[in-house]
Amino acid sequence: QASNYRSMLGLTRAYSRVYSVLEASMKKSAGNLLTIENLPNQQAIAIMANVSRETVSRAIRSLVDGQVIERDYRRLIVRDVEMLAKLARGEAELQLRKKVIDEDNGFTQGAD
Repeated sequence: QASNYRSMLGLTRAYSRVYSVLEASMKKSAGNLLTIENLPNQQAIAIMANVSRETVSRAIRSLVDGQVIERDYRRLIVRDVEMLAKLARGEAELQLRKKVIDEDNGFTQGAD
């Protein structure tokens, strides 16, 4: 666990560190849903990822906008596990941002 934590802190992108914290918190729940139960507050996530609380807020918002996760009371439902894993490794952050930007501009193309 300590090795995973050090690897996460070694990620250069702040969003990737937040995504990594969220990915590590995933659990399988009823109905084979992958969820993040009892979501810590944004300040606690910020401390774990060594980022600001505002960065956590923006990172989670981008995941919701990109339909990677869905908010459900005090939990998050992970809708796109593979994308979250790529984001946590720092492999797909630009793809998600491009997809969100394209949707905001009225384009319907994916970011593949």
